[in-house]
Amino acid sequence: MIAYLDESGAHGGPDDVFTVGGWVTWEHRWIRIEQVWNGLLGPRVFHMTDFENRKREFAAWPKDDRRRVKLVAALADCILGNEAFGTAHSIQLEPLNNHVPGRRSHTSR
Repeated sequence: MIAYLDESGAHGGPDDVFTVGGWVTWEHRWIRIEQVWNGLLGPRVFHMTDFENRKREFAAWPKDDRRRVKLVAALADCILGNEAFGTAHSIQLEPLNNHVPGRRSHTSR
């Protein structure tokens, strides 16, 4: 099994929540997924934040463009059709900092 994960959050505030999420499936399934995604996107890393905010290669895509909906649907169908398991986990950092010895709290920076 192989997992592709990404993190979000933890920017230094007292209410920070750190999240890790991604997908897990077998190697042969990832090969299929990569073939489909490369066919749709070209060989690149797809950043949903760039897509949603129309940055970088998606800067010219208008908000109401049906092409955007078709692309997201095709990417999602590929993931689901290859039996990838989605997972995400979050933790509020301040309680962790208060209970784990050696962790710096946000107020001590």
